[in-house]
Amino acid sequence: MDTKIQEMLDHHEIRKVLALYCHACDRGDAELMASVYTGEDSFDDHGLVQAPGPEYATRMTANILERTDAV
Repeated sequence: MDTKIQEMLDHHEIRKVLALYCHACDRGDAELMASVYTGEDSFDDHGLVQAPGPEYATRMTANILERTDAV
């Protein structure tokens, strides 16, 4: 496959994952947020919350739901 076409396809897939992640954050949906991570081998670090992907999703959505009125 042409490298430029592959790059376009890769960018498209990345944007889809980012959109899914943002949607999960907006909805406070831990299960959906966890689905964008590769599993326990992934890691996310956002200052106060540092954890493997699925645990990060659970902890971060709990923070979002606790501190946000508009979910």
